[in-house]
Amino acid sequence: MIVTLEPGHHNGEACFAFRFKYDNALKEYIKRFPGVAYSKKLGCYFIMNQLKSVEKFKQYLTAGGYTYYIKNTIVPKTEEQKHLPALGPKKIIAHQKYLDFLAGKRYSTSTQKVYGGFVRDFLRFTKTKELNALDSNDVRLFIEWTVGNMSYSTSTHRQLVSALRLFSVFYPRL
Repeated sequence: MIVTLEPGHHNGEACFAFRFKYDNALKEYIKRFPGVAYSKKLGCYFIMNQLKSVEKFKQYLTAGGYTYYIKNTIVPKTEEQKHLPALGPKKIIAHQKYLDFLAGKRYSTSTQKVYGGFVRDFLRFTKTKELNALDSNDVRLFIEWTVGNMSYSTSTHRQLVSALRLFSVFYPRL
């Protein structure tokens, strides 16, 4: 039995909704996990999006013999992302030009948003380092940081790498 974890919002707070083909045993199993509630508005069970509780829930599902699928790979901002510094003026311009580049290449709005978010976080991660001083080592360090801190799924990690690869085409000094 597969449970789909779908990021969303409940009462203005980030949460993960659980969608699955109705199965009473699975429903009862999910209800026993601490923090799980039912939302009439969403029409499903959910848990508030706190990184540790979501990770524990995924482990709980696996331990119960269930598999899960994360429907949307856009991960809400974590504490690590919140502590990255704001972009400087030159990086803001570079980021906007990258978004224009993606639009010019006719990438979907969703892809532009996801890739743009990864590149924005990369530019924030490099702090005050000048754009022309960025290199492949900065990219490697950023990828290592995200893998260690962000708990991205494999598909999200691949999107991150694709976004940075495309950024290096757009900004060839990397």
